[in-house]
Amino acid sequence: MEKRSKHLMFLVLYIAAMTVSLSQQKIPPIMDIVANSLNITIAQASWLMSAFTLAGIVLAIPGAAIMNKIGPKNLLLTLMASLFIGNILGAFANTFVLMLISRVIEGIAFAMIIMVGLVMVNTWYSGSIAGTMVGVFNTFGAVGPFIAMNIAIPLVGKFGLKSLWLLIAGLSALSFILVLMIIDLPNSQSENEKESQETASVAEAIKNGKMWILALMQGCVTFVLFTYITSYPRIFVDFYKLEPVKANFYASLNGLFGIPFCIIGGAIVDKTGKPAALSLISFLVLSIVGYTTTLLGPTTFIFHILASAIFPGFIMTAVFTMAPSIAKSPAYIGYTIAFVNLVYYIASFICTPVVLSTATSLGWPVAKNIVALVAIVGAILTVIFMRIAPGQQKSEH
Repeated sequence: MEKRSKHLMFLVLYIAAMTVSLSQQKIPPIMDIVANSLNITIAQASWLMSAFTLAGIVLAIPGAAIMNKIGPKNLLLTLMASLFIGNILGAFANTFVLMLISRVIEGIAFAMIIMVGLVMVNTWYSGSIAGTMVGVFNTFGAVGPFIAMNIAIPLVGKFGLKSLWLLIAGLSALSFILVLMIIDLPNSQSENEKESQETASVAEAIKNGKMWILALMQGCVTFVLFTYITSYPRIFVDFYKLEPVKANFYASLNGLFGIPFCIIGGAIVDKTGKPAALSLISFLVLSIVGYTTTLLGPTTFIFHILASAIFPGFIMTAVFTMAPSIAKSPAYIGYTIAFVNLVYYIASFICTPVVLSTATSLGWPVAKNIVALVAIVGAILTVIFMRIAPGQQKSEH
């Protein structure tokens, strides 16, 4: 495979993944507008974020088998089709229930984009740049929020609420065409790979304690990251009394800062070979970030947003590079990533309703303590992982 061709295919994959992230994050910057249009409360509107991750919880484990059956390229095409259908339905949804259904359909793409993306990246890249390229791929989750926070209000204000959904539907269709025309991957496994997959079982994979610790680490960082991605607009409007446009601008900086530091995190992992140590330091910093959420001012907003972007990016890149190394055998790598993703989706599902509901009823000074506590739990889990897997903390490519 020529160097240029794999970079071009990576670019197409990245555009598709970024479109998924944009679709996921279109709700937070216009949550007030959506709530008013559907005649629902902010707390109810927060479930539109969680509904997007519901498919991930259901499909995380069978996703690996589906990909093995139809191939990564065909799976990616299916994901883009589901994203298109969900956004078209959402554009014309006039009830809360219908909007929830549309978000679940959109979420099918979110359910498996990380898995299929990691498989493709590890097919195209290996050796000393593998961790860096995983980091580059992980930036799709930062690019989506950055774009959404900056275009949502101007676009909706000028063209109406459904325009944002139709825009993403168009990007989904474009991604489908690009994947179909440019990405070239085998759609079936070799006989040896099939035999190896048949020897692996979900029941046996579940017994891997290292996998569960790593998955829970992923859950903790996901809870913290998505709390800030989805709640920063509410924190800046409700607690710090900023105008919505200014609040969305500040919130968008989380994505902007996250873009380079996901890549830097991958480079650090490649250079040091110590992803677990990087995760531990990052969790400790995030516990401070959580505690100081309500102690900010105009001069410290940027530093808080910077930290909430940098350190989750470090941890998530580290986790994804460690996951293959703790699998019992190559046949179990798919299951390992699937279980890590399962906890990722569960944390994405619960974080926004839990934090926003707490903030609504008890205030942000109480809600921020939940975030700090989750980060501390992540640090404890990382120490446990370092003890039970002392020789398996490096990625194996």
